[in-house]
Amino acid sequence: MIAQQIITIVVLAAGASAAVVEARARTCTLALHTLNTQMRITHGNPVGGGDATYTCAADLDYGDRRKQTLSTNCHDITRNGCYNSQLPNRICIHTNSNLSDGYLDYGKEHRDFNEKGCEHTGWATSAGHKFGITCHFPCT
Repeated sequence: MIAQQIITIVVLAAGASAAVVEARARTCTLALHTLNTQMRITHGNPVGGGDATYTCAADLDYGDRRKQTLSTNCHDITRNGCYNSQLPNRICIHTNSNLSDGYLDYGKEHRDFNEKGCEHTGWATSAGHKFGITCHFPCT
């Protein structure tokens, strides 16, 4: 009788832990951004001048402490394209050159840049500007 109760408890515990794992599906986050800066020089023109930089990145967070930079090529990031990653499907982006509009497709998931599931990020100062988009989707 006691052995039967122990087996029943183990079976119930196994079912409960499986339900918890299933309910906590990972969420992936894709962040695309461009950064344009101009370093001021200490002599000459204090407003203009200096070295200009333009950098870009497409970064994927797998939601389980793994992160991967998918691209740093500005030409690819600010245009339509697809990325390979450790996920089973390719991540495809359709956007304009400044990332202000577009969408992400991953398997059956679709995220419009201007709707729920995506957020715009950015700032602008006299030293430069950064624009980006961050979208969340299930890592299935």
